Amino acid sequence: TTTTTTTTTTATIPTVSDIALFKTLDARNCGGTSTCYVRSTAFHPTLNLFASGSWRTLNVYDTNNYQLVKTLTDHTSIVFCIAFHPTLNHLVSGGFDTTVLIYDINNDYQLVKTLSDHTHYVQSLAFHPTLNILASGSYDNTIKVYDINNNYKLVKTLSDHTRFVFSVAIHPTLNLLASGSFDKTVKVYDLANNYQLVKTLNDHTDDIYSVALHTSLNLLASCSYDDTIRVYDITNNYLLVKTLTGDHTDRTYSVSFHPTLNLLASGSWDKTVNVYDLNNNYQLIDTLTGHRDRIYVVEFNPTAYVIASASVDGTVKIYEIETE
Repeated sequence: TTTTTTTTTTATIPTVSDIALFKTLDARNCGGTSTCYVRSTAFHPTLNLFASGSWRTLNVYDTNNYQLVKTLTDHTSIVFCIAFHPTLNHLVSGGFDTTVLIYDINNDYQLVKTLSDHTHYVQSLAFHPTLNILASGSYDNTIKVYDINNNYKLVKTLSDHTRFVFSVAIHPTLNLLASGSFDKTVKVYDLANNYQLVKTLNDHTDDIYSVALHTSLNLLASCSYDDTIRVYDITNNYLLVKTLTGDHTDRTYSVSFHPTLNLLASGSWDKTVNVYDLNNNYQLIDTLTGHRDRIYVVEFNPTAYVIASASVDGTVKIYEIETE
């Protein structure tokens, strides 16, 4: 079921005709424990690379065939988050061990830097592609911002949230940083104005697990333990334009936008991925049921018609989106 206050209109784009399972990746590394689930994923914005994180392990795949090209084992516990820089070709990861690790893709994924500023789990990471900053969100209730050009120097700590910062996302043209927290709020910061807090959204009534930004339609989506996905129009003073509720039967843990197909995907602990059509009043157009256990991450490939989902069942499912 859905509620809405306005409808987004966009230019004509291809119509989705089918979403089909293309590949299943067994991305586990149990390390002698029962912690086998896959907790994080990331697509490289410009190269044909995809990464997944699990117990102590980062796996990197070639998206031409999803063959494993590298395994990195420098973390000492679960890898909660991954991000690729689009031009500098850095791969970064954060995790339960409270560190952020930085790898140089062009130098055989050499570990070039370890950031140890957080005092609790590192839950989320996001790059700005042109300002060359890295933001990290943590269970220590803070967001740390690093200057990549200055050897990842810590330049700002944002402490406005009162509970865990579970998700961060960056809008590359509006120069905004959005964060979602267990304090039930989404906060938005102006990166071009000394990281000023410009908006706090209080519509959710429970922990927020994920935030996502649509960079051409200028939308912000958030999902929460309150069984809702909320979508805001950034350029209309963050007007709440859509509330999606009731389509999942357990908590919605992850949301992602496709930048050109204008789709919104949600991954849930009910083992399913839902796909919504933004151009058709957020109609639910498909439910993907390939996983056998809770889904932690759903993510679109920004440069291809592909969805990835990662689950407690130890797999990553790669789905291809067919259009007409």
